[in-house]
Amino acid sequence: MDEPEYPDFLWPGEDDQDDAAPRRWPALPGPDPARVAAERRRRIMGVTLTAVVGLGLGAGIAVAYGNVRAGSTPPAVASGGAGASQTPGAGQGAVTGLELVGTVTAVGPSSVTIGGGPAQSVRAAVTSSTRFTGAAHALGAVQVGDRVAAQIVIADGVARVISLRDPAT
Repeated sequence: MDEPEYPDFLWPGEDDQDDAAPRRWPALPGPDPARVAAERRRRIMGVTLTAVVGLGLGAGIAVAYGNVRAGSTPPAVASGGAGASQTPGAGQGAVTGLELVGTVTAVGPSSVTIGGGPAQSVRAAVTSSTRFTGAAHALGAVQVGDRVAAQIVIADGVARVISLRDPAT
């Protein structure tokens, strides 16, 4: 059987080819430069504002904490004691209460010194009204190296032990 013949106009001929360059797609429109710049400025301002607010809050907290700590804590407590309280109206006649946990560094006939480590040592008088609890029932039972908890009152520049407890028991 013979192959059917196709008309020549269905097939491109050699002389029908276009010598033109291939057709290019049109470029997609890019972002608007003014809009991009505005977005960049908005983001930079947001980050800058967040940093400034955070820095301001941090500085304010640090100043407030420093004022509270400096105004209500005696030097012995600030360097390692457990706690303190002071009656209003600092000056002559002011009474400061101090709770101190530390190691006994010296024992005298009527005084005890508590401190150790980085904490400032505190020397306080032991009176007949001092309460002893724990293993030590009198000043004679307290030894250098014992770990104790003490309540101390400082009035008119004189430190007195209110209670002394040996927490080991």
